[in-house]
Amino acid sequence: MKEIIKNNKYVEVCFIHEMKLGRIVWKSKIIPSEEYRDAFLVLIDFAEKVKGTEGRVALFLSDTTIQGVVSPDDRKWFQEVALPRAVATGLKKACVVMSGSVFKKYYINLILKTVKKFDLPFKVFNNYDEAVEWLTSE
Repeated sequence: MKEIIKNNKYVEVCFIHEMKLGRIVWKSKIIPSEEYRDAFLVLIDFAEKVKGTEGRVALFLSDTTIQGVVSPDDRKWFQEVALPRAVATGLKKACVVMSGSVFKKYYINLILKTVKKFDLPFKVFNNYDEAVEWLTSE
């Protein structure tokens, strides 16, 4: 069952119960800062609410195929606020699906450095199905 947590012209945030997967699909090239941050916050708030239950958010996928460049301030916020909170809720594995712009690769490489501090398995894919397969494999 897919539970939609937030859905607007910028983003769809959902939880797929069978896979324990929190998923963010960015639907616009330009994402206002408040929408970028709120997408993560609503998912993290949801994860904190269901933490300790069978519905725990253990996996995370961000589909950035359409999304444009993320501002340095938002990237820093993600690294310092969103990522530590997500790991604290029990996140076990995460990935990003992206198309290959130089700016996105730079952004993802900076995120990878932070993820390593948390010992969180994290991979980048250019194919959604491969990303889901990796997430759900043991």
